[in-house]
Amino acid sequence: MERKSTAWDYGDEYAFGNDVEFIIPKIEHNIRPHGNQWENTETKSACTIVWAVNGLIRLFWIDLDKKTTNKLYIEVVKYCEKYWYIIGEWRATPTACNVVCKRRNEIGFKAFKKEKVFRNRLYYSDPKIIEALEKWHIVWFTKCVNFWTDQVEWLIRRDKYPKFIGHRLNRAWVNRISATWWADISKAERWAVDNYHWAIWEFFAFKELKKYINNWVYAYWYLILPESCMKTSVEEEKARIARMKAVNATIGVLTSTRWDMDEAFQELSSSYAQALRDEYKDARKIEENQEKKVYQAIVDILSYSWKFAWEEEQEKYSELANFLRKKHDLK
Repeated sequence: MERKSTAWDYGDEYAFGNDVEFIIPKIEHNIRPHGNQWENTETKSACTIVWAVNGLIRLFWIDLDKKTTNKLYIEVVKYCEKYWYIIGEWRATPTACNVVCKRRNEIGFKAFKKEKVFRNRLYYSDPKIIEALEKWHIVWFTKCVNFWTDQVEWLIRRDKYPKFIGHRLNRAWVNRISATWWADISKAERWAVDNYHWAIWEFFAFKELKKYINNWVYAYWYLILPESCMKTSVEEEKARIARMKAVNATIGVLTSTRWDMDEAFQELSSSYAQALRDEYKDARKIEENQEKKVYQAIVDILSYSWKFAWEEEQEKYSELANFLRKKHDLK
């Protein structure tokens, strides 16, 4: 079986997460995306692509009418087709985000005379996500909820919702930013706008976001920022993260299998693991509990090998890694 898309590196599962230092500028304008992805065949199922384009529109003050925005959506979809996207299919968000950023850094930054960008993936409650929302940035998240149930109130408040295929919404803000006049969001923690019709029924407020996380709303959210916000370069961060994943994966294998090796090799394993810890101060620390040590090794191997896997396997790698992290309190 041929690997899907050998032309584009899918990137890294946790590249540019909470261990990367960057600043978040405040957005002072009120320019918002006005496209409607539902109006063209090429974009109807391209929510993973459209959200990222909308993020760039908002980020760089690109004031476009609906017709021009829809045309831009199609151009970006056509670009993504060269690498991985099939019109009419729902596809992985990390891939979409990477390819949209790739196009932006090759083509878009010249067309709009704006700088290049990077993206990061963070837990929904991460302080950087909160800061980005407070500063009026568009943040991506995925829902698997039939939000139309609460269409009249514009408030997501029920304890149970019917699940359906995941859909990516294109923005979420904190409640104290008054962005609508018709919907009472004083009872809500967050509110979001979809990217289909750009009408009042596309606005949704969450009364209590936390109870929907990992039930009907995915826990990890995405944010796109200019490269100038990163305190080091994108390539330097990618290399550093890849190196630390390799180091931790190696330490995990050495230490978790040590006790089943012959004595001479036990000493080699220990000395090699210690040498890595001495060289890399951020390397995985010593864990005395053997069971937890093995689980951590599995997570580190999954995290390191994720970028080498095919797309359908990447999702399973991430699911298992996240499950183990949560269940066993792992890093």
